[in-house]
Amino acid sequence: RLFDQAHLDWVYIDGGHEYEQVKADHWAYYHVVRKGGIISGHDYSPDFPGVCRMVDELIAEGHEIQFTTDDIYNGVPYQTWWYVR
Repeated sequence: RLFDQAHLDWVYIDGGHEYEQVKADHWAYYHVVRKGGIISGHDYSPDFPGVCRMVDELIAEGHEIQFTTDDIYNGVPYQTWWYVR
């Protein structure tokens, strides 16, 4: 609500990690990122199934999600994910 629609070039979501929280954050920022801008987030990880579920839904909807390959902490991946809107 603080930003005009299509105002931002990039957002990085790293708030709550439960499914409903991640989904709400994603859709709250979706419309303020301009077309061609980047929507990204953190913690695509087995430790955060809510994040994985939401990102997997984006993939199923046809978003071309990319992932980092080197976000590993104590042997567990905490991948950053992103896509171009």
